[in-house]
Amino acid sequence: MSDSLKERTWAFLCATFPERQIYIRSDGRVQFFVFGPLMQAILAGITLIFLGWVAFTSVNVIFKDRIIATKDRRFHEMQSSYEARVADLQLSYDELNSVVVSTEDHVKTVVDSFQNQQNALADIIEHKRKLEASLSGGASAADSTTARIAPQSGPTGDDDASGSAAPLDGAEPTMPLAPASAAPSSFDTAPAEEAKPAPATTAPKGVLPPGLRRQSFLRGTVDKLSVLFARKRRGTDPALNNPALAHIATEEQRIDGLKSRELSLLTELNTDLSNQSGRYRQALKIAGVNADALMRGSQKGVGGPLIPLPAAFTKSSEGEYYTHLSDAQDSLTDLSDLVKAMTSVPLTRPVIGAEFEQSSGFGVRRDPFTKALAFHSGLDFSGPTNSPVRATAPGVVVFAGERNGYGNTVEIDHGHGIRTRYGHLRSILVSVGTKIAKGVPVGKLGSTGRSTGPHVHYEVWYGDAARDPSNFLKAGRYVLQE
Repeated sequence: MSDSLKERTWAFLCATFPERQIYIRSDGRVQFFVFGPLMQAILAGITLIFLGWVAFTSVNVIFKDRIIATKDRRFHEMQSSYEARVADLQLSYDELNSVVVSTEDHVKTVVDSFQNQQNALADIIEHKRKLEASLSGGASAADSTTARIAPQSGPTGDDDASGSAAPLDGAEPTMPLAPASAAPSSFDTAPAEEAKPAPATTAPKGVLPPGLRRQSFLRGTVDKLSVLFARKRRGTDPALNNPALAHIATEEQRIDGLKSRELSLLTELNTDLSNQSGRYRQALKIAGVNADALMRGSQKGVGGPLIPLPAAFTKSSEGEYYTHLSDAQDSLTDLSDLVKAMTSVPLTRPVIGAEFEQSSGFGVRRDPFTKALAFHSGLDFSGPTNSPVRATAPGVVVFAGERNGYGNTVEIDHGHGIRTRYGHLRSILVSVGTKIAKGVPVGKLGSTGRSTGPHVHYEVWYGDAARDPSNFLKAGRYVLQE
């Protein structure tokens, strides 16, 4: 097959370029050159190539300016198109970068705002913890081992202070045939229903956050980015195609979730503060003390011009947060005033230890000396001689000396019209005018005065009347142990 092709090709060359001879005569000599078909074909090809090159160069020389102009025009068109695309992309980048920078700044602002809000919550919780610790400070394990409550009337055969309750600071003695203040007889009494905190009607406490907008900044950012990328991707959802948009939307949802959780925690905290205030008010009710009257001296003066907030702010999530925060701060203030006032209320026993036993109660009883019915104005706790007798609340010593029927006696003024009296002491450890902290020893247990044995006669006075100390002890157990 290949031999036949070669033969046909050779036959074609021989027919096209037959053998030719060129003779050259010079000086009587003749020379000739033979050009075969193959040589002629090669020379013809070289000639054609040369002629084509000459034609191409001639055309370029003739039409050079036109070709260069066409190339320049095409180059400028491509350059203009490229520059337009680059400018469009640069504009998009600048817009996106501006939005990202603004978003980062606002995210930092939001994070700082959340940090401030969490700090406010932490301060409220820490303040509440300190209030509870300050109220329970000084309580001992002996308080949980409560001595038996003696009957309000009937013989005790133990001791007596005097036939009547001696007045404090010259007040006329009060001699009721029953306890001066009614109180529940057991701790099963449920606390009174706490008052619901009223909705905030004044401006939130603290500096208002910037920007009173209905729409959140992040939502506006998402919309702006959506419009931007919609110009580049017609017919598609930019929020699905661009990870930055999806990330911002996810972060917004996360921030909304954090806000919702924060409001929930703030509501729970407000409820807890209100419940705690309700328990303390119930404890004071058990003790027979008017909580509002007790707190009146602890409340601080507040005021200022009324500057209403815009309705857009009060209806926003920030306004809702500050409403709950104001409620919690009001509840905390009420609890703080209540606890501060309750530190002046004697809620513990004057003696510490399981060896001390309540030997006589408050009220009508049979006098251990005369065996006739008489009024006993306090509680008696018997125990070892020289045992320390401690102040049941902080205050100032207003009497330290011997009193008729009481023997060696110490009286302490706790403020708010509350005083305590410690009688039959073997010795006195304080002097008049001394400021006493809760739990500080004021004397040694003894049997001076009108007494049948070593014990301390303990009285609580409120509103110029002797009150049943057992009600205060009940209130203390209700507050400190439940």
